[in-house]
Amino acid sequence: MKNLIITILLAFVSFQFLIAQSLHFIPPFSSDALKDSIGISFVAEKPDTINNVSIHNNELLIFFKDGTHDIFDLTNKTVIDICNSINLKYKGKIKAYTNYPSVSATHLDDKKPSLSASNPTIDLKFGASKLNINIDFGVVYSLANGDEKKLSNNSLLNQSGFNLDLIANKHFSTGDNWGFYGALRLGFSSNINQLLTDSTNIGNTGGQIAAAIKQANNSVLSGFTEFAFTPKNKDFQVGLFIEGGLSQFRFKPFDPSEIMIKLKGDTSVFVKDVVSKEAIDRFILESTEAKPIGYGEFGLNFRFVKSAKMVAYGNAGFGWKPDYVRIMKVRFKDDVIDDNFLESSIEVINHRTYFRPKLGIRIGNILDIRAEASVAIAKGKFDRNNRDNLYRILITKEFPIKNVIAN
Repeated sequence: MKNLIITILLAFVSFQFLIAQSLHFIPPFSSDALKDSIGISFVAEKPDTINNVSIHNNELLIFFKDGTHDIFDLTNKTVIDICNSINLKYKGKIKAYTNYPSVSATHLDDKKPSLSASNPTIDLKFGASKLNINIDFGVVYSLANGDEKKLSNNSLLNQSGFNLDLIANKHFSTGDNWGFYGALRLGFSSNINQLLTDSTNIGNTGGQIAAAIKQANNSVLSGFTEFAFTPKNKDFQVGLFIEGGLSQFRFKPFDPSEIMIKLKGDTSVFVKDVVSKEAIDRFILESTEAKPIGYGEFGLNFRFVKSAKMVAYGNAGFGWKPDYVRIMKVRFKDDVIDDNFLESSIEVINHRTYFRPKLGIRIGNILDIRAEASVAIAKGKFDRNNRDNLYRILITKEFPIKNVIAN
């Protein structure tokens, strides 16, 4: 008699489905509205003091006539921060002032200013948008409608994790009011209960990020593009975006020992009673298989802008993602279960659509607070009672990647 393989569908833990959906990332923002405007003016109160200024790798260099120079880091600084530092350090020698105190100092152009022997003033202008590469690192708190018996606890604190994104974005201007963004993201996330538990070298940011990546059980690679419109004299921007990506999620180990297998007639037995321990151990190892999960999303972004910086945003997106089921296969040989065969696999059963509104507030250069909901759409309607609905809050900090490398 030929071998017969029986397929058994196993239920997923709902929380694993929910965490597998990648977080949204902050919509990129750049502005060319201040291009060629004077950002900082330097006045030599003592004519023999300052020789020239320049910008290189987000650093402001001031060259003096005695051959020395000083360096000011522009990272996470506003223009007024730089002016205040210079005025304090060189009081009575150099005066720096600006008409745009709240604008990020990284908007200053790296072109060398033109000099005139008869003019003691040196002007640094704002430039066009640059390629931005940032690390976004924060803590996630989640609330879901899942079965309390399957979720560890129906509370925000226990359904928490970390999220780390490496994001590169660029703004391309196509006119006075029109432009488009392009962005790529590589992200990692995991349950916060495992975060940094076995790391012995986390005294700096670089060490924390390395430990986070090591312990992540979810990664995502996604692309983003958006056509954006900025009305004249308005402090907001609206855009139509499309996002797509591939998420790789490693599931928790699953022990099938207590699963019942139905034999001929009405007889049922536990897996542990008819399959060897070696086969069960192999199954548990296979059950952690990382599965690629593709997804797509489109919608509208609304950015609220002040002093050429995005201070808040809101958007609404519609998307789709696949549903997976866990499968266990057993093999019969001449009506007897093969005690050395037990196979695990994860398969797509269908695709679901969802509605995902998002909000975000940027608190100065300190941190970002993001919130999102993922609501299932069934039969053309929002299914507010669906157990796979998800609500999340993320508290995060964005900083340039060069700081991570330096640490």
